[in-house]
Amino acid sequence: MADRVGQHFGNYRLIKLLGKGGFAEVYLGEHIHLNTQAAIKVLQLRIADKEVEDFRNEARTIARLEHPNIVRVLDYGVEGDIPFLVMGYAPNGSLRDYLPRGVPLPLQRIVPYVKQMAEALQYAHDERVIHRDVKPENMLLGKRNEVLLSDFGISMVARTSSKQEIAGTAPYMAPEQIQGNARIASDQYSLGIVVYEWLTGDKPFHGSFLEVCTQQVLAAPPPLHAKVPTIPASVEQVVLTALAKNPDQRFGSVRAFAHALEQVSQLAQASALGPYGVALSRVCQRCGTLLPPGGQFCSNCGLHNTFTNSLATQQASQLSGTTEKGTMPPAVPASVGQRGGYSSVQPTTAPPQKIPGAFFYPPASSTLQKRRPRPAMLILLIVIVLGALGLGIYAYLIYFPHPTPSSSACAGNTGSTPAPLFVDCFTDNSHGWDTSSADPSKYTVTVGNGSLVLEDDDHRLLPEQLPGDASFANFKLTLDATLSKGAAENGYGVYIRASLQQGILVSYYRFELYGDGTYAAYKGVGNGASTELQPRAAYPAIQQQGNVNHITIIANGSTITLSVNGQQMNTITDGAYASGSIALFVANLPGSPPGAQATFANLVVYPYP
Repeated sequence: MADRVGQHFGNYRLIKLLGKGGFAEVYLGEHIHLNTQAAIKVLQLRIADKEVEDFRNEARTIARLEHPNIVRVLDYGVEGDIPFLVMGYAPNGSLRDYLPRGVPLPLQRIVPYVKQMAEALQYAHDERVIHRDVKPENMLLGKRNEVLLSDFGISMVARTSSKQEIAGTAPYMAPEQIQGNARIASDQYSLGIVVYEWLTGDKPFHGSFLEVCTQQVLAAPPPLHAKVPTIPASVEQVVLTALAKNPDQRFGSVRAFAHALEQVSQLAQASALGPYGVALSRVCQRCGTLLPPGGQFCSNCGLHNTFTNSLATQQASQLSGTTEKGTMPPAVPASVGQRGGYSSVQPTTAPPQKIPGAFFYPPASSTLQKRRPRPAMLILLIVIVLGALGLGIYAYLIYFPHPTPSSSACAGNTGSTPAPLFVDCFTDNSHGWDTSSADPSKYTVTVGNGSLVLEDDDHRLLPEQLPGDASFANFKLTLDATLSKGAAENGYGVYIRASLQQGILVSYYRFELYGDGTYAAYKGVGNGASTELQPRAAYPAIQQQGNVNHITIIANGSTITLSVNGQQMNTITDGAYASGSIALFVANLPGSPPGAQATFANLVVYPYP
């Protein structure tokens, strides 16, 4: 490796070597006319004439990135056949040098660093640029000790190099990046590895380059509390979400990841949470906002979160013994870096996001150097993977909780006869719910992603009738419902045995929950009038605004039984209406603040008895 001190690159003279890595050397350079200093990154490769213009195009792209937490690219060029970048000089080293190694760091200490890096990455992502090499070495400290993200040029090396090696650093690379399909969420995964390392003092995976790549794709990271028992479960859940193998199961953005980490950090600090095993506080997987205890619906972005028992799943994966150093096979299929390399076991991923620019989004052919696999090694890998899956499934069945009955029934796995009269999991609008709105600024109906959402900002009661105009007489209805936005006075619930005149519900039974945990039952008697069958009253089983209530209504002749969260609340006897339609509703009546939103999930109607 040549010592380039004293050489000229563009208008800069190299005066000192600052550092070197696998793809480049970084020198302190001085402008020959202005006497100003800059960092000169000299790439360790030579490019052909036909590649020069591609290099310049991509250098222009990263030079346009202007953010307080990103090292600016000031200039670029090719000296002979050696490409180089001129960057702002950060005099105080990197976080790798500044923070102690091998020891756990307090969450409150690292959150400011994570927030600054997340803002830098979010800005780059909004500009459709993927970093691809997020690690402490690339987190530099500026003159005022602000954190600056460096090395956005790493992806240029991946395509410019004739070796066609995969770009990135194995211990921090996302599974899809190893497979040649880097996307925006890959940077979130890398930042998640950094946070894991800071909180535990150790990276999750160890071994040779190929062993680490194999573990990144196939193995769950060891639980954080196994390394540091005092880490709260809420913190662990946030980090493991960012480290999901499937990029679609990570947070909706890298900013949301940082926000979630900050939220659980404040919670841990305020409540002095003890070691792992305390009650788990969830955060929204889209925006990172802390949810109410037991809640699934985010009042900030309106997402109906569907949580899996990811902590348990991660722990079950440890039974396979595949995450400790030396336990993974020393070789992996030759096609690491190609989608086909793990076709039998790789996590399911959505198609990669298309990011313009040849260097920032290298094709799947940009892989590790190819080696022909030995059949015996392939067989050994398959045996290990199948054994791990078998142990994981066994542990899941024996030790961990299973889906609630409502979720199972919604999926059609009721195991009972006769079959349900109506089932909707709300994965899409295949049933044909009426989502039209004469004025979307006043009310909306949306269906998809596991929920039906009714929102009203017009001080009215917004009903949504079951599609098909079916009439139900005797039945059992089960439904998950919550007031996902609104105030104590806002109501939501179910109409049964309803009839319409000119599109208006005139006769009905209405079962209504309120945001403050109270409930009531009404009977429609025509002309818009109603009478109380059950005056509004509190009931301990009802969850307040922001939390899920599992509703069960049994209509059998003149008897109607109302239950919430498995507890029977009331039995009403009234024989006025024998059959009719079913409708869901949200109520934002005059006197209530505008903005009531009810979210419904897992709707099943059975014949009864």
